[in-house]
Parts: sequence; structure tokens; C-alpha cells
Amino acid sequence: MNNFFSTIIYSAANEDPNSELTTLQLTADDTVLTITGSGARALDLLIANPKKIISVDMNKTQNFLLELKCSAYKNLNYPAFKKFIGLENCNQRLTVYETLKGDLTEEAQRYWQAESKKIANGILYCGVWESYLLKLSWLTRYRSKLTKQIFNADSLETQKKLFQTQWNGFLWKQFVKILNLRWIWKYLLKEPAIDLIDSELHIGRYLAHRLEHIVSIQKVNTNPFLNLIIFGKYNAQCLPLHLQAQYFDTIKASIGKIQPVTMALDECLKAYPNSIDAFSISDFSSYATPQQYTSIWQSIMIAAKDKARVCERFFLVNYQPEVIEGVNIIRNKALELQLLQSDHSFIYSFNCATIKK
Repeated sequence: MNNFFSTIIYSAANEDPNSELTTLQLTADDTVLTITGSGARALDLLIANPKKIISVDMNKTQNFLLELKCSAYKNLNYPAFKKFIGLENCNQRLTVYETLKGDLTEEAQRYWQAESKKIANGILYCGVWESYLLKLSWLTRYRSKLTKQIFNADSLETQKKLFQTQWNGFLWKQFVKILNLRWIWKYLLKEPAIDLIDSELHIGRYLAHRLEHIVSIQKVNTNPFLNLIIFGKYNAQCLPLHLQAQYFDTIKASIGKIQPVTMALDECLKAYPNSIDAFSISDFSSYATPQQYTSIWQSIMIAAKDKARVCERFFLVNYQPEVIEGVNIIRNKALELQLLQSDHSFIYSFNCATIKK
């Protein structure tokens, strides 16, 4: 657990920002609190042009990553940004970094000086999770022909047929069984939340079911999350919103609205009483005991303005915040179901709520 919160775990986007933007309906008067992670969430939310984004993470290295990404937006044009961050090949990243580091805090500068290899290789894929995904992508190499056929299918029906008749066979079903081995999650993937997951939940079957769902409703070559999982990187024609050319100038113009904060989530919430209009809090429940989850939601109530909106994700660990003492929210069950069906990061379920004070 300690190592999980002391190195960059996430560096790319593994969530569909359309769900947050749809749920939160941000305005130019809104102050948003979000969890930093890879920084993608805060950057995506800038597209809606809120007044301010407080981006909190107890892992300071995730905020160092966000600082560097923000500097890249601020100082580079889009072609140079793509090369520096790792979307395109580049052998001058360390030289470019010298022009960016002046915007970083001293502690962030010291970190990146010691981790210059991450910069040289491209910070977009420098996280522990992304390194795992790249390694896992080798498992599809033995099925590379079929993988290409599915991703290049000329229609959704062809894609579904290929998945059901060729992909979903003996080897895949054995892999699904392996995914339920908790020791793999705990000791190989070093997932700190594994002990919080219901022992009755078959992790492999759940993930397989969600994959089958998304393949049946969405062309996979339009899904950034699937490209990251299967190939270990994004397709240049299928990028998360904040990496797309059409949003670059919007984000660049608003980059100063992001305020990184290194602090435990509940402590940060208490530091902003009655100040937050919207919460994009991802799947913090995956790392929270029931007691911690209760404390955080009670702190959300302290930070929230009346009618504040919430977009919370659940992954394998599910709670019901509405039953917590002092928590008064109205959940939008119809929207939650809609996002469960449509979110391209298909592993998540949702709590979409409005806070009443």
C-alpha cells in the first residue's frame, strides 16, 4: 500500500470523461473537486470551462505528473505536445523538459530530475498500471490476426460475431478463471483494494461480462480504453478527449484553473467548507474501508454547496452513500443505468447524485 501511494501508478486515461461531463453539467461559475490520478480527469473537465478545479491526491508523484502535463499544455503547441507527452516518437524530450520545468514546484523538479528516463520515454505511459497493460498486451500477440480482424471489422455485427464465435473460446475462458485468482491482483498487480472486494464476486466473470457488453454495442476501434488495454497504447485516431487536437486550445487557455493539492481526500474536503459545486471523485471507494468511505462522504457534505453534483465511479467495491448518517443526496438512477451501458470504460458502475443541504 505504501508503495502504491509513493510512485506514479496511473499516467494515462482509463475513464470516459463524457460520463463526468454529462453528469456534472459544469458552468463557468463552478468550482470542481476531483482526484488527480493521471491528471486526465482534471484536464478533461477543463473542456467545460469551470471557474476552478481543485485536483487532490495523497500521492504527491501523481500531482508532479499533473504539474508537468499542465506545463506542456501551457508552453507547447499541439504538434510539440504530442511528441513530448509520448503520442509520437521524439528523441528531444529532455531538451523540451528544460523549457517546461520553470513552471514546476521545486519538489516536482527534483522528482523529474531523478526520473528523467520517464520523460525521455514519454510521460503518457510512465505509470505502473500502464506498464502492466503493455505487458498484458503481449498476451494478445498469439491472437494478433483475430485482434486485428475485430478492431478492423466493417460493422458492429461482424465485430460481435468475431468476438462470440472466435474470441470467446476455450483459451479466453481459462484466462477469465485466472483473473479471479486474488493473489495475482494482490502480489503481481499490487492492487491495494483487493481485500475490500466481496469474496463472492468472481472478478474474471464480471470483467468478461462487461467486455462482452461493450463489444456488443460499440465499435472497439472507437474506444480509447480498449485500445490501451489490448495494445498498451492509444490509437492516434482514437484518443481521450484531452489529447484530441480539437480540445487542445480550450485546455491550454484554461490550464491555470487547475490547482493540484497533495492531501488525503477527507482532509482536503474539510479544508473547503461549503465551497464545491461539483465532485468528480472517480472510484475512491476501491481504496476505502467502510469506515473511511463513511468519513469521506461525511466530509463531502461539509465541502458541498447546496445542489452540488456528484459523479462517483465504482469498480468491484460498491457502497451506498445515501444510507450514511448525515449524507443527503438524490441519486439519478436512470442516468446511472445509462452510463453503465454507454461508458467506454466499461468496468465501472456509477453514483450520479445531487446533494441537498
